[in-house]
Amino acid sequence: MMRMLFCLIAALLTAGCGSAPYEISLRAEPSSIPADGKTSAKIEAYVSRDRQPMKGRVRFTTDLGTFKLGEELTTSDVDLDANGGAIVRLFAGKQGGTASVSVLWAPTGEQPTTKTVQIEIRPPPIITSMEFRCDSKNIGAYVPKGREILVKCDVLVKNNKGGLLRNAPVEFKAEAGTMEKRQNDDGETVYLYSPKTGDPADVDPIAGEPSYRDAKGQTRNPRDGLVTIIAMLPFGEAYNDSNGNGVRDRNERFEDQGEPLVDSNDNGVWDKGEFFVDFNESGKWDAPNGRHDPEGYMWVRANILWTGALNESVETSRIEPTSILVKNGGAQTFTIHMTDQNLNPLAANDPSSDQVQIDVSGGRTKGATEIALSNELGVEFDESGAVIGGFDKFRSYTITIEDSDSSQDQKEDASIAVEVQYTPAPSSDFYSPESITAKLKPISGSVN
Repeated sequence: MMRMLFCLIAALLTAGCGSAPYEISLRAEPSSIPADGKTSAKIEAYVSRDRQPMKGRVRFTTDLGTFKLGEELTTSDVDLDANGGAIVRLFAGKQGGTASVSVLWAPTGEQPTTKTVQIEIRPPPIITSMEFRCDSKNIGAYVPKGREILVKCDVLVKNNKGGLLRNAPVEFKAEAGTMEKRQNDDGETVYLYSPKTGDPADVDPIAGEPSYRDAKGQTRNPRDGLVTIIAMLPFGEAYNDSNGNGVRDRNERFEDQGEPLVDSNDNGVWDKGEFFVDFNESGKWDAPNGRHDPEGYMWVRANILWTGALNESVETSRIEPTSILVKNGGAQTFTIHMTDQNLNPLAANDPSSDQVQIDVSGGRTKGATEIALSNELGVEFDESGAVIGGFDKFRSYTITIEDSDSSQDQKEDASIAVEVQYTPAPSSDFYSPESITAKLKPISGSVN
């Protein structure tokens, strides 16, 4: 009897010594993600006993979010690796809240072991408006070293209370060049536009747009230098939340935009080959539909003109007429054309010094001889974003020479010389431009 009791006690002690509990280590990185429908957190689990990794399979479950992007998957079985570890990713949906992610280890014939970690899925902000602008509309991308230019751009995203949201998940797409993300001297995130890659689309001139064929037979026209850039946010079309309730009500103004489009040929609609975001996967670009779309994108277009050096020819920069002949008591008006090779205004990015200087000798001058240059696109758009004109602006200046004394019929030599200074890009923490000075071929003649 005593022997049997001893054996029973020994068996129980032996069993107890061999039944150390399983240990599960579970962690999430990061522990908080936005409810943007795409951001994920990495979930790592390690299973061991007596510091020895286990072999087998664990099951992950979640009550919010999904383990597979684009699908509703709240359970995932994963085999443990040689270190007893298993990894899944939890993707946020569009709903905010706290996700409880559990891992279950249930070896055959033994008591299951589980552990849970929580991940905050931050609800999306109520974004109602976005602005996108760059410090320059016209840059000298085609001047020497112009591809090294960096232009600071600002994206202002606001919630329905008018508050500014920093670090919003803005996406960009450019017809040519790229958008870069940097830190300024104050540690703030800034966006920089660089013309380092690509070229604007070579487009045919529209009605009223000047053009010419260069020495290589290429047709040159102003829109050949025009670049479209779009900034996008996946928070639905912008609207004015006048009552602050976080939803667009029937009487509240909204931006009816259609799907995001890089309109490379500047006609306001999608054409074959142009980039667009097919949000509803219809296989085609969806134009504005007359109603507010709370799903999809709000987006803003910006345009930057790529320009080159002063180009002198009979089609581009010149003084006309090409000679001076002012008769006794008369006057003669001259037009000074100042453009690059695409008939565009020069890049003027330093308002303190960029100017046209006109030196006239002989007779009496009527008109400004020092003209400040401004930073201009040199085109105009309609409400759809199509270019409709503006080609006659910011490209030419006039001056008149009069006979200073009509009572004397005496011939006097006369001349016009023109010099221009322009700056290819604005100065910033990231780029220091050098101004360029150029001259037109002077003209001469006489005043009687």
